[in-house]
Amino acid sequence: MNDKKLVDILNPMEAKPSISELISKYRPSTSYYEGLYKRLHTNPELSRQEGSTAYAITSYLRSLGYLEIRTNIGGHGVVGILRNGVGKTVLLRAELDALPLEEQTGLEFASQTRMVDLIDGVEKPVMHACGHDMHISSLLAASELLYACRTHWTGTLLILFQPDEEHGAGAQAMVSDGLYDPDRHAIPKPDIVLGGHVVPDRAGRLSTRKGIFGSAANSYCVELYGRGAHGSRPHMSIDPIVMASSAVLKLQTIVSRTTNPQEPVVLTVGALHSGDAPNVIPATATLLLNTRTFSPTSRDHVLASITRILNAEALAFNAPKPPLIEDIGSFPLLTNHDSVTQTVIDAFAAHFGAANVNPNAPISMGSEDFANLSDPVGAQGCFWNYGGVEPAVWDEAERNGKLEEIPGNHSPFFAPVIQPTLTVAIDAQLDMQTPTVMEEKRECAAVRVFVFDDVGEFGKGGLGDQFEAGVAGGVGLVVAREAEVGKAYRKGVEHGVAGRVAALGELLEECGVFTEDMLGGDGASFGYFVV
Repeated sequence: MNDKKLVDILNPMEAKPSISELISKYRPSTSYYEGLYKRLHTNPELSRQEGSTAYAITSYLRSLGYLEIRTNIGGHGVVGILRNGVGKTVLLRAELDALPLEEQTGLEFASQTRMVDLIDGVEKPVMHACGHDMHISSLLAASELLYACRTHWTGTLLILFQPDEEHGAGAQAMVSDGLYDPDRHAIPKPDIVLGGHVVPDRAGRLSTRKGIFGSAANSYCVELYGRGAHGSRPHMSIDPIVMASSAVLKLQTIVSRTTNPQEPVVLTVGALHSGDAPNVIPATATLLLNTRTFSPTSRDHVLASITRILNAEALAFNAPKPPLIEDIGSFPLLTNHDSVTQTVIDAFAAHFGAANVNPNAPISMGSEDFANLSDPVGAQGCFWNYGGVEPAVWDEAERNGKLEEIPGNHSPFFAPVIQPTLTVAIDAQLDMQTPTVMEEKRECAAVRVFVFDDVGEFGKGGLGDQFEAGVAGGVGLVVAREAEVGKAYRKGVEHGVAGRVAALGELLEECGVFTEDMLGGDGASFGYFVV
């Protein structure tokens, strides 16, 4: 090796910044996102009608200027794509829809919105009572954070905003509409799918677990048939209200008397509708049922029991025909992949502190259609929860044994404290930057090699300019003898990595720093320097 050709080799490798250091340096101001959360909370939209919410998200994503955007997927679904070189594809997900509830939080920005529910055509009050407004705001902020620190990871980031989660239909609707179809919406298939949910827990605390984390759910609409009559002549009727009332009581025995007590099952009668006047016995009654189970066998047993009891009630009341039982929605079992979940747990503990992370959270009877985004493409998934209760409020309730009085999801009093909840939600989504989820970017600043050959220290061909630009950009620049190095370096920078040129193979192999195989060998490839 001619010593004149080797100007400088700097070692050792510079330390990779921690997640906490990246967050501290790159996290955007949360003031805008706090305001966005309030606006979303004030203007909620029911499932399948989230058009204004989707428009607000799309407008904001377009204003950022660095994302590919797809809209109207499976209804009002929106996806932003950030391509950042070679690596895994990671999908982060938030939901759009709100619930038909009248808000009673007393917040200054409380919802006064009313909408006609497409399910039954009835106008209802609307509230973000499940925290989807927090999920949207934090995901948008996290996307800005991840873009800002993009020099520290490579891969493809997908930020997905899903409609109609409350009915368990939105994720599947997006997939069925061609979410991953290259001839339709052409969203890259993810390797990893991640998501979080605000829950009634102490703000600043996070929880998850490997394996099963949430139940499967099924919802049914039941129509019971009777015979209407005047309220003064009940003997001329077949009263569907009495029939329905009797059925509701007997349905409770499915869990208490026919299910193994070691296998969790929930059956809820969420609604009973019949009649409109005090002096009229109606002809029909409607029940809305919801079940939670953890195995197909258990689910089938519960449905068979529901069918048997309702048919028996109709027979006992001499109904004119059997009841109609319609499946109106389902959620898959929520299962976290072991290795990805361990990565998330480790990242959470490193940033938030182990005391604030529960890696063995109880299995929830709640349900999510999250798996419908990962299962169709064989992606690995991890879902976590984070608290939204003011720490002082939580601590006092815990001391007094009154945690059950804290409003939870789907309560008209559910009101997550904005901070620190929003910041925790933002930071949690940077765990996808860790090496086993996204690829760590190895920059050649780790070993900086400057090579010159008969052109002077800053000789012809623009090498001096390239050198200065590389140093100013924080990239260790390798300059070779060939005239093509300028183009090569620029191409490498465009792809977010320091360009490598095979013409350096002999020089650097002789230095004992790199082998030619590491450098690619053909003069046309670009990638990472490996120390």
